[in-house]
Amino acid sequence: MATRWHGDEVDIEALGDTHDLLLQLALYAHPLDVRAHALRREDRVERVALAACARAVDRDALAESPVTFTRFRLGGDPLDVTDPAAAHGQIDDLYKALIGRASSEFERARITTLAVAPDGAGEGAPSSRDFAVLACFAVATTTEFLFY
Repeated sequence: MATRWHGDEVDIEALGDTHDLLLQLALYAHPLDVRAHALRREDRVERVALAACARAVDRDALAESPVTFTRFRLGGDPLDVTDPAAAHGQIDDLYKALIGRASSEFERARITTLAVAPDGAGEGAPSSRDFAVLACFAVATTTEFLFY
């Protein structure tokens, strides 16, 4: 859900989840502090980017002919990063679609780390669907995409 402030009231629109925002509202004692936090530009941009990426991934996961995420199957299994060609190809496709240029080796390597389990041993690795959302989000929230 997106939130708009009107005086001391909050209007909620359907764009995503408001649970976190509502919890944050309860933690603040002063309304002015809440307004300053809730209206930070970064928060709005990140919420829209995450919602757009998740929607694109879900659309392609259900489609017979995916449009954006074509390099690996979007499902519940973790992405195999021992052969990063599919991940690197998808990251490059995202850079070309969102920024208009090919990704660098450094960018591909950094974003591919999102597919690795936090402990590095394989337990807890994100699904290929979650990796696609995270990779899209990483590219869509770069300073280069947002400001240039």
